[in-house]
Amino acid sequence: MDFFNARDSIQRLQVQVDDKLVKVIDTIQASGSMACALVYKNHEFVNLLTDGDVRRALIEYKSLDVSAMEVVKQKLKSDRGLPITASIDSSLSEMRSIFKNHNLRQLLVTDKEGNPLAILTQQDVWATPKKYATLVHALVMAGGFGTRMRPLTNNMPKPMLPVNGVPLLETIVTQLASAGIVKVYISTHYLPNMIVNHFGNGSRFNLEIEYLHETEPMGTGGSLTLLKDKSTDILVINGDIYTNLDLEHFCGYHFQKQADISIATSLHLVSIPFGVVESIGAKVLDIIEKPTSRFLINSGIYVLSPSVLMYLNEMKQFDITELIKQTINRDGAVYQFPMYERWMDIGQIEQYRKAQIVTYE
Repeated sequence: MDFFNARDSIQRLQVQVDDKLVKVIDTIQASGSMACALVYKNHEFVNLLTDGDVRRALIEYKSLDVSAMEVVKQKLKSDRGLPITASIDSSLSEMRSIFKNHNLRQLLVTDKEGNPLAILTQQDVWATPKKYATLVHALVMAGGFGTRMRPLTNNMPKPMLPVNGVPLLETIVTQLASAGIVKVYISTHYLPNMIVNHFGNGSRFNLEIEYLHETEPMGTGGSLTLLKDKSTDILVINGDIYTNLDLEHFCGYHFQKQADISIATSLHLVSIPFGVVESIGAKVLDIIEKPTSRFLINSGIYVLSPSVLMYLNEMKQFDITELIKQTINRDGAVYQFPMYERWMDIGQIEQYRKAQIVTYE
C-alpha cells in the first residue's frame, strides 16, 4: 500500500536485549510519532517496546540502568505481552479496525513469517486521528513573585523570563496549542500587565486565552476556584516548567485511566556522598559506599477531572498537593504518569542558566 512508502527504515528502531533502558528511551524519542523500539537478540525479533512499556518500567524499577530484556520480561506479565500485528497484505479498513478495537497508538506490520516490516501510527491510517488534548482546557500558574530569581524578576514575572530567546510562558502556551488545546487560562498576580499585553486573547497562538487574576496570592491551587467552567477536564502546569513532555499522550492516559487526577512524575536521583551503614540496632550488617536513591517526583503538571473541580470550595488559598491528598482520602482515582522526557523546574537562577543551553524540541 502507498502509505508504506512513507515509513522510515525500521532499522533505526532497533535495540538489543542487553541495551539499557536509556538506549530504549533514546530510540523511542528519535522514532517520533511511532513512539516505540524493536528489541532484537542475535538478529531475531524479540518484542516491541512502546512508550507505555517504558513508563511502566520507570514505576517498577525507578532506574534507567535496567536492560531492554528486563523491560520485555515485565511486559510479558501484562495483559498485552506481545505486540498487536497486521500482515503486509491487510487492507486499510482492516488496519483501521485493528487500531480501533485495540486502542493502539502504533501497529506493527509484518511479513508472512512474522518479521517486522514497518510501524504504522494513527496518522498513517486516518487523516485526522483522535486527539485527547482537544477534550481539555489548560491552566498555567503564572502568578508567583519569583523571589528566588531576583534580581532577574525585579521588573518581570518569572514565567516571562526568556529561555533560549523566547519567554518561558510563550514556550508553554505554544506547546499547549501544538497538543490541540484550544482554551487556556493563565493565572496572574505579580506584574500581570506584562503577561496580558504579550499574549492578548491568544489568537496569534491559535487558541483562546482567559486570565484569572489573583488579587492576593492563592497558593499553587487556589486559582482553580476562579474557574467559571468546572465541567471540563483541565491540564494544569506551573509557569516555571521547561519540558518536552508529550502533552497529548498525557491527556490520553488520563482519560484511559478514567482518573480523577493524573500527575506527571519525573525520575530524580539523590546521591549520598558517604558510606551508609545498614544495621539492626547497634549491630552493623553492611556498609554501602555512596549509594544513590531513586524517586519519582511531582513535576508540577497535572490533569484534573470535573469530579475533582466540583469539590473545590471558596478557600482563599491552598496548594494543589492538598487537593490531591483530599482526593486520595476520598478514595479518588489518582494516577501517576512517569516521564522519560526532559524536565526542568526553573525556580532558581542556577536552573535558569542551565536552561539556556538546553533545547526541547
